[in-house]
Formats: sequence, C-alpha cells, structure tokens
Amino acid sequence: FVNHSCEPNAMKSEDGSLRATAPIAQGTEITISYIAELHLPTKRRRRLLSSKYHFHCMCPRCEGDPRTRTDCLSHTFLCTGRIPRAAGAGTGTDDLVPCQQVLYFGVGSEDPNLCAAIMCPTCGVVQQSQEYFAAERAIDMHTRRTVALLRDSYDDAVDETLIADLLDTMATLGGCLHPQHYLQKNHNNALTYAYSCLGRHAEMQRHCLA
Repeated sequence: FVNHSCEPNAMKSEDGSLRATAPIAQGTEITISYIAELHLPTKRRRRLLSSKYHFHCMCPRCEGDPRTRTDCLSHTFLCTGRIPRAAGAGTGTDDLVPCQQVLYFGVGSEDPNLCAAIMCPTCGVVQQSQEYFAAERAIDMHTRRTVALLRDSYDDAVDETLIADLLDTMATLGGCLHPQHYLQKNHNNALTYAYSCLGRHAEMQRHCLA
C-alpha cells in the first residue's frame, strides 16, 4: 500500500512496480497520485479524492500556502488591457497589442484573501477580479458540457463543428488565462481526445503536449 500525494515522487507502472519520478532521499516516504488530474486546483482535487477514495487530502501541496504553492499558477490570469506595440515588434497594423501582464487575484473567487481589483503594473488599468472569474466560469461550464457529451456518446459526438466550438470558446474567452491555468489543461485534454477520434494525429499531439 502506497499513500497518495498531490506532489508524488513515484508512479505505478503497468506491471505494478513503482518508479521514481523525482529524487527520493533516504528516509523519505514514497508516494504516488491516486488521480491523474493533478493540474486541478486544491479544492477540486480534494473533492475528487473524497468522492473516489473517501479521504480529505492533507498532503504538503494541499496544505501549503496557496500564494506560494503550485496551485498559484492554476488560478493566474493575463491582463486583457492594451499597450502600444513595441517598435519593430510583430507584423500587424494595430498600434495596440494585448498587455498580457500576469495577474493573480487569489485561489478562486471564493478565496477569503481575494483581491477585488489590481492595477496592472504594465498598462496601468485597474482590472476587476469579477470580470476574470466570470470568463473563467464561462469557459469551465462550456468545457464541462463538452466533456460530458464526449463521455456519454464517445466518438459519435465528435465532428468538425464540436472542434470549431471548442477552439472558438478559447479564442473568445481564453485570452485572459495564463498558459498554466487549469482550464487550459482541461481544454487541451478535450481537444486531444476530439482530434484522436477524427484521426488528426498532428493536432492531437500538439494539444496533448501543450
């Protein structure tokens, strides 16, 4: 029996043996992850572990300071303000380009230490957390519906329209998400599966590795 951790130092191979995924010092407990969805925020990982394995995870990652642990990136956004294009940068004709300064309001809209607003240090615009979390909720709901559709109907539901819908949603709303935001991973997982069903292996690999 091997205990779970959301920052495991080993994994179980297909033959049942354990393989280290990180250096393990003598005397350190060997841990594995019971779930594959380690990109999810703490609250969702704990909920998943509780429903599947009936325990409340208290591993170092789950118990650590949310502002310093890995989960910080999974709730990080990019500023949607606009700044002047740098001289000689890019080939577009628009004089303004997305700011994309990294913004961190807190670990989710329910965080008691949530910052309601932040003045972007790059573009100087005061960004409201509620606008970013509204976009986050919209993407989350759309991705959940798509994943449920794929789960219930398997590859019968996959066509070019579904893929276009997934791409359009992220193009419209996803500009505010940091590349390490957990919804980016969820979205890429859905696209990876959809492309695999259609046999489009180049696109499948690109989203799988994103």
